[in-house]
Amino acid sequence: MISTVKSGIQANSRDIAVISNNIANANTTGFKKSHLNFVDIYRNAASQIPTAYRGAGSLSQDPRMLFTQGSLDITGMTLDVAVEGDGMFVLDSINDDQRLFSRAGSYVLSNNGKIVDSDGNAPLFFQPTGTSDEENTPNDESISNVLGPIFVEPTKQFGERELNGVSLPNILTLRQLETEPNGKIFARYGEVEGRNTRIFLGQVSLARFASLPGLQAEGRNIFTQTEDSGVANIGTPGAEPYGRITFGALERSNVDVTTELLALIKTQQAYQANARILQTSLEIGRELINN
Repeated sequence: MISTVKSGIQANSRDIAVISNNIANANTTGFKKSHLNFVDIYRNAASQIPTAYRGAGSLSQDPRMLFTQGSLDITGMTLDVAVEGDGMFVLDSINDDQRLFSRAGSYVLSNNGKIVDSDGNAPLFFQPTGTSDEENTPNDESISNVLGPIFVEPTKQFGERELNGVSLPNILTLRQLETEPNGKIFARYGEVEGRNTRIFLGQVSLARFASLPGLQAEGRNIFTQTEDSGVANIGTPGAEPYGRITFGALERSNVDVTTELLALIKTQQAYQANARILQTSLEIGRELINN
């Protein structure tokens, strides 16, 4: 009996930890809550004990992450990006060549002009081709006072995108970054001979997986693929399997604090009930020994 009650205490204690983590991350960008399932434990059926008395407690399974959609928080920041759907942002790790994935699309320009997340991981972009059907301004003069480069490598499908504060004296001045719903990012420069110059820099890439819950959470809004998740299939926003993106917005966590608090109260009651039963069992045992 004591082992049965202890299993209930352990299972509910683990559930309290999972729920507490959900509540703690209620305001974490792109956070996905976890849920703990319980299974019952039975003694060997070969015994003569009736089925009603073979119960041996409960066991908690590994937490399962729920990838339901979080609401969007409009920020107005050009490099804030939110996904609506099953897609994941694709990142190159700053520490190694590992491919990383995330739902938190909060990016900034680094000191060397790269688009990076808060840890310095760079999102992958579909790169532009060597020629552009956008407006082009020919120039034979050499460039000076370059504050940061834009690299275009036509032979590569993916690459890090570098935005800049490029200044072409008396010719071009970077005015703003512009985005489109399909994930394309453009640099808008000043007028040249009465014409605006708009240059295509790259297109956001998204990854989809056969099983999102199979991804391994690494912390800091980062996931890595596993055998359970399957290999990442990379495509562009807007295509049905990948989902849509919204610039100037971030995805909030999918945690409903009220729901989690109610679940916490229920789990605490179960924990306290099991603890009370354990205490009673020990008291009965002591009385039997003393008598």
